[in-house]
Amino acid sequence: MVWFDQKLQKILVRLVYDGPAHAGKTTNVTQLAAAFTTLRRGELLVPEEKDGRTLYFDWLHLDGGVIAGHGLRCQLLTVPGQSLLAQRRWHLVETADVLVFVCDSGPAGVREAKRSFEILRARYCDETPRAIVVQANKQDAPDALTPEQIAAELELDSGIPVVAARAIAGVGVRETAVVAIRAAADIAQRLVLTKGIDALKQPDDGPEALLATLKPLAQTRGRRRSRAGRTWMPVALHPEIGLPLPHAGIPTGYVWPAARGRDTLEAIESACASAQIAQVESRMRSGDRRSFRIAKFEIETASAPFSTPEQALSALLALAQKKVRLGQLCPEETTLAIVASEERFWLWSIGPALPTFEERLATTPRERTVEALGKALAESLRIAFTHSISLTADPALLAAADVGFVYYGDVELGVASLETTVESMLDGLVGIQPTSAEHLRLSGALWLALQDDAALMAAVRREIERCAKADATDRSRMANRLLEHSTISPLD
Repeated sequence: MVWFDQKLQKILVRLVYDGPAHAGKTTNVTQLAAAFTTLRRGELLVPEEKDGRTLYFDWLHLDGGVIAGHGLRCQLLTVPGQSLLAQRRWHLVETADVLVFVCDSGPAGVREAKRSFEILRARYCDETPRAIVVQANKQDAPDALTPEQIAAELELDSGIPVVAARAIAGVGVRETAVVAIRAAADIAQRLVLTKGIDALKQPDDGPEALLATLKPLAQTRGRRRSRAGRTWMPVALHPEIGLPLPHAGIPTGYVWPAARGRDTLEAIESACASAQIAQVESRMRSGDRRSFRIAKFEIETASAPFSTPEQALSALLALAQKKVRLGQLCPEETTLAIVASEERFWLWSIGPALPTFEERLATTPRERTVEALGKALAESLRIAFTHSISLTADPALLAAADVGFVYYGDVELGVASLETTVESMLDGLVGIQPTSAEHLRLSGALWLALQDDAALMAAVRREIERCAKADATDRSRMANRLLEHSTISPLD
């Protein structure tokens, strides 16, 4: 939410300190207020507290730096850490240019931070790009994990910095803020260069306006937690399919991704009113799932609903994490939503209705299609190797999108399974039986897409060699055919 304040003639950016309760968010901002003179900062504002805990936010602005000839002002805010005030937290997070995620470095604190960070990652991974800085607070605790250990526990990307701190003593507080401010300045500079300063002219969402926005959110949270269903808006079962369909009235927090998912739900609701609903075979070919096609969408849910919204939300966040790991293999317009009816809760997965691999073969030249398939299989192997997860890299689970193929299969997290991903790829290729010319194109595209990552190339090569050395099977023969078109010699 970078913007240009015409009255102040300053570029404004927002840093939001997020993290579990008692991690040290307020301590950070309080220490910063003490570290800077009033020439560099504004007044520390705390709209309301209860027993020393933040109910809305802590607000502090710091002035410093110049971008495109204009001064830079950084708004520093904290979120309330209490779970009951989650709606306020999410609203503040959505406004951030940089997130400073503060965690307690003790084992219990890191476990809580991991749960909170996973929810954060699942909800906002594909929204407006924002930088993240992690602060490993309370490093003076005798059992504190190191910043490197915390980065591993949170499964952070290599580009996310982790700053060691003892915020109560002021250690690491200023360093954390400097890293975050530099990240915000980089974002602001890119926007000024690409859009121009005039495109950033927006009204300043000051503390008073922000407080007025946040106050009603606690009431919404309380109603949604009630079993009375006043906020859930339970819907009737559809007369033709016997299930409640996704709709635009689903409460905030039960739709992923938060903003774009809402647009998809509105389109689904409109389509349900005018388009025919047709049952289709689940792409995952699972008997315990039901899939339907509505206009340009394909929607799917488990046959058995959840008995509580908490169970459904846990499943939604777990599935969202899997979608995040897929990167560009995740179909655009993918949306997850929980629908309530008769005290039961259905988790719907929504995506575009795309042609299958077999359907694409029937409408486009096979050579071109299998070449695109080779690139998609390479990306599947890259994801499995990079994130230590298992995918079923079977062409039957791929669908043809404008940008290539996307993946509709399942993902197993926490499994170092390049081995099983390679095996599923080979078995899938056996199923489509490519001709020699098609195989040449597919293999060439696959190896070419892998060659820019030496470690990945070597790991895939080892797994294919292993399969090729096995007893004479369709899988081993397919492995040898792939090796024939790689940079290594085929096996005897």
